[in-house]
Amino acid sequence: MTNYCQFEGCLSPLKSRIFCAGHERQYRRGERLTVLQRKTGRRGGSVSPKRRAEAYVLSARPERGCLVYQGYVGDRGYGTIRFQGRTEKVHRFIFRHLMQDLKPGDVVHHKCANRACINPKHLQAVTAESNTAEMLERNFLQARIRELEMENKSLKVMVSV
Repeated sequence: MTNYCQFEGCLSPLKSRIFCAGHERQYRRGERLTVLQRKTGRRGGSVSPKRRAEAYVLSARPERGCLVYQGYVGDRGYGTIRFQGRTEKVHRFIFRHLMQDLKPGDVVHHKCANRACINPKHLQAVTAESNTAEMLERNFLQARIRELEMENKSLKVMVSV
């Protein structure tokens, strides 16, 4: 797999450690990094969805096993992209183009519970019902853990007195 420029949305191959030739030139000149103008006459004209998905995964920031999307993340915590005139959640885009197509009614579930994660190993297709059930169970367990931590904290205070 080729490594791509770290500038968001740039799918040019690396020329330096983090940038393509064009963004490296802007960086060395001290200029603000901007979207580069594509040369006309390229065969095909657009980037394949699979290559775009690979570029998103490669540019993600590793964090506790997850690959956290570095682009726009909405107020509900999901990364969102525009590709070929359509807006889509980035984790669904990654799943469809690097893993498999979704069946009607299926949703993409984050096994890691990190909505900004785009690690293909953390994504799986499930029904909406099982996704909701898993979320409710996780929320219940997290609430119970917080209760136990508060009890533990109060016991420590009582013992130290």
